[in-house]
Amino acid sequence: MAKSLTGGLRHLINVAEGNRLGKRGLRADLQRQDEIGMLGRDFNQMLDALTEQEKDLRDREENLAVTLNSIGDAVMATDIHGKVLNMNPVAEHLTGWTLAEARNQPLDSVFHIINSQSRWSCPILYILY
Repeated sequence: MAKSLTGGLRHLINVAEGNRLGKRGLRADLQRQDEIGMLGRDFNQMLDALTEQEKDLRDREENLAVTLNSIGDAVMATDIHGKVLNMNPVAEHLTGWTLAEARNQPLDSVFHIINSQSRWSCPILYILY
């Protein structure tokens, strides 16, 4: 009995660890009618939901990228701390930074605004917040 119980738990642990490491195809294959079998079925349902959510997220990110890249104006997105998360090709051209270079950099390091009359630098983060 103990070996059967630990064998089922060990299988679930291996499947969970494999999924944590990115092997999303691993499934709990337990043909049991006890609590371990129920746990395995619930685990598989959780994996199915996670897989679907990851697919939805990838689809949304792809749609966002298409939209962002099709805008004719420079667009830059930051996190709540003012660090660059994304920018479109127009913003890359205007700033001289590629997205790879700008990502996680403070916005005011990547994008400088100068007052056309006073020639003073404009603190962009102050304006945003």
